Amino acid sequence: MRAFSRVAALVLAVASPVRAQTDKTEQPRPFAISLALGPTHTFRGVDAPGVQGQGGFEYKFTPSLGLRVEGTAHWYEQQPLYPCMVQDAFRCYQTIRRAVAAGIVSGTWRISRFASDKGRTVPYVISGVGVYKSRRIATHYPDCQPSGVCTDRSTYKLEFRDTQIGWSGGAGLDFQLGPLPTFAEMRVHYIYRDSPSGQPTNDYFLMPLSVGVRF
Repeated sequence: MRAFSRVAALVLAVASPVRAQTDKTEQPRPFAISLALGPTHTFRGVDAPGVQGQGGFEYKFTPSLGLRVEGTAHWYEQQPLYPCMVQDAFRCYQTIRRAVAAGIVSGTWRISRFASDKGRTVPYVISGVGVYKSRRIATHYPDCQPSGVCTDRSTYKLEFRDTQIGWSGGAGLDFQLGPLPTFAEMRVHYIYRDSPSGQPTNDYFLMPLSVGVRF
């Protein structure tokens, strides 16, 4: 019995640091890099579909609570305008397109009580604030009717640039796709107006759907 006790003590002494090391390696990393692409839609000012991409860095304070810093870029299709909806002193513009770049800081909360697939599929919510740089380009086609999209080479362009503060919120799902840790996410961004009272509003919405991977 004394020899057995000594062997058992020796096994426990060797196994304890190995188990601790194993537990440590199985714990999720506190940080992750994400890349994603997907469709998007903009409303108000320029109602149009488009595509978007995003890249971010997330730090997890706890298994549930995280902080994400990301950059996003959105490109939207050219859309026809109502007659003279956009104009200057000389001409009316028939089409307009928008592009948006943003830097966003968000908090994430993973809802572990709804996790499945041994904890590899976890829903989460996300909300944050950011700085949004919008670029709108209106185009005038001299030889075309103002109600349609034209391809005349003799064109005039009017550019609008805005830098504004915005808020975003949404929900997503972390899941395993084969060996890849992937996610799908839907968000709504509202960008607050910054024009003085009495001038045309420049607030707008973005609605991106993102599918990507985390490293």
